[in-house]
Amino acid sequence: GSPVSTIFRGVPVFEMANELGLDAFTLGNHEFDYGWQQVAALRKEAEFPIVTANVFGPDGKPLADSRYIILRVNGLRVGVIGAVMGNLATGYLTPKTAGPIRVTPVVETVRQVARQIGKQVDVVLVLGHILPSEGSAILREVPEVHVVVEGHNHGGVPEMEQVADRVRVGVRGYGVEIGRLDLQVDTEK
Repeated sequence: GSPVSTIFRGVPVFEMANELGLDAFTLGNHEFDYGWQQVAALRKEAEFPIVTANVFGPDGKPLADSRYIILRVNGLRVGVIGAVMGNLATGYLTPKTAGPIRVTPVVETVRQVARQIGKQVDVVLVLGHILPSEGSAILREVPEVHVVVEGHNHGGVPEMEQVADRVRVGVRGYGVEIGRLDLQVDTEK
């Protein structure tokens, strides 16, 4: 939404993000502000993996680099599944900016990918540019997911939500908060 982002079609945001040393990134509604085709240019700019499991191009392939990534963190294998809100195309984009993309439902898609990667990882984390209701539903309905880190709601997640030993978190937008989540993982289970 800033003038520099508007003039350069989102590229400066990715140039700044490259300086942050991100491990993973997921697509959000603003990556589509300049049309679904601009996502390819933003992917080329990114020096970090872009993971989004539920947005597909006209060829049926994910618009992101992949649907998930497996990272090694402190000796653990962490599966990071990316997701964007299920109503991206109908609720946030115009027919022109959405073009022929297909967006699948968040909870069902996350469940499928989490089950697919479950045996390969120690922890499953959802990195979501999703609605609060979708993040909460993942936590309640997809026991294969251990952590949901979500954005989009500029108010954040006021208080960590917990179901059994699984959690959902999110910080306020516009740089008001920076989050840190320290997890203790019992590898004996």
